[in-house]
Amino acid sequence: MTKALRLFFVYVLILSIFSIFGALFHYIGNKTYYYWAVRLYTITEYSLFSLFFIQVISNNLLKNILKISIVPFILFGLINGWISDNYFNIYPLIFEFIIFMLVIIFYLFETMNKELDLLLHKNIYFWISVGLFFYFSGNFFYMLLVEYSPGMSAEGKSQLKIIYSAVTISKNLILGLSFLASVNPTKKNDDNLLPQDLDLDTIKTNSSIN
Repeated sequence: MTKALRLFFVYVLILSIFSIFGALFHYIGNKTYYYWAVRLYTITEYSLFSLFFIQVISNNLLKNILKISIVPFILFGLINGWISDNYFNIYPLIFEFIIFMLVIIFYLFETMNKELDLLLHKNIYFWISVGLFFYFSGNFFYMLLVEYSPGMSAEGKSQLKIIYSAVTISKNLILGLSFLASVNPTKKNDDNLLPQDLDLDTIKTNSSIN
């Protein structure tokens, strides 16, 4: 496994742990613990994804921006959580979603323009990025609708939860199937289509025969 994939494995492991504790706190009715579990997960998720894309992106400027942004985001998430202790504030999530949607678009653009011999559809980083983009973009609009539609009916909220669940399940399926791909698979060189034991000296052209 590459360093990027090891970081992604850590993310999956932490996601499982936070999901268990988040569900536990939610169903026992302790909103304070539940909100803090989500906030800490958001901070951890941002840090791990920043380190992940630092490994797969070639642009040094963007790498440095992601490195520098980790500490301010951690402080922002903790301060925001402290201020909004009795309710959930979506601003750290919105910031995270926007940042990584832009990062993923840049990564895909960079990959398609740089790696000419890369089989993009068989690249594990490509499918991980697609799954994450699907997750970030889908939940971005979900969060905005929930936050800025206070008068939404119960039926509307129920439909939004269905959309959220569909986005999350689709993201997990794409990320799971991504492990069927490879790390930077390359196209076969056309020269490899020639027989290895071909002796070009034995081939005579029509002109030489005449």
